Amino acid sequence: MSFLVTSLKSIHSQPLTPMDGGSRVQNTFRDLEESNILCPYMSDAIKEISKACRAFEAKESAPPVAVTALRTLQSEVTKINILRLCSWMRTTTEKITKDETWIPVSILERNRSPYTISSLPLAFRSIITFAMDQINTMIQSLRNEAMKLEDIFLLLQEIQESVRLAFLNCLLNFAGQLGHTGNQLLNEYDRESSHFQNGHAEPEDKSLDPRPGSIVNPHQQLLIVVSNIGFFKDELAHELYSKYRRTWQQSRYNNSSRVLYSF
Repeated sequence: MSFLVTSLKSIHSQPLTPMDGGSRVQNTFRDLEESNILCPYMSDAIKEISKACRAFEAKESAPPVAVTALRTLQSEVTKINILRLCSWMRTTTEKITKDETWIPVSILERNRSPYTISSLPLAFRSIITFAMDQINTMIQSLRNEAMKLEDIFLLLQEIQESVRLAFLNCLLNFAGQLGHTGNQLLNEYDRESSHFQNGHAEPEDKSLDPRPGSIVNPHQQLLIVVSNIGFFKDELAHELYSKYRRTWQQSRYNNSSRVLYSF
């Protein structure tokens, strides 16, 4: 990571090498593993690029083409960071659906919702909020730059569409997984009920080492899933969509007045 910092410093300390320096920084960002997206130096690096842009812009002798190159570098690196966050958000929300704890949360934890839910929907909310808050901040920064350069405005629209699709896919996939879990439990409950009605002994609990406070009865688990689905559709999905829909709200660019009109 020291190479990245060194590259950033060289951009505004050397006479004029924004193209070469920018290419090296972009390649460094692309080579970083997705897990690094959670490390603070990712956002710190973008801040360093922004500082370099302002410092270079403040120089009266700075050629406009060099300033433009630095601004473009900043937007491209921001794009890489945002897309990595979208990927992390998708893969992480997929992983948590496979680790249902079956532990009901308290009424305070679910904000007095009438739905008796497990911790799964709340974990989903935390992941989405963590990623989207960062994405929202970076997109707001790009909006400011888009008022100066039309190329960045076009890049911003591309990024916003990617974020919109990633966000909606996370919601749809989570809802689909809840439904899949419910169907599995329903089929299992039907099989066990039929098994018992045919005169066989009641099947033993399949949970080898349940977590303290977790529900192990398939029928009760099914009720939890139904509550999770209701909570997600009636409350959580609307909450998240209302909170973040402005993140990908497209804007119309007026080149003569340098104004962004949202629609």
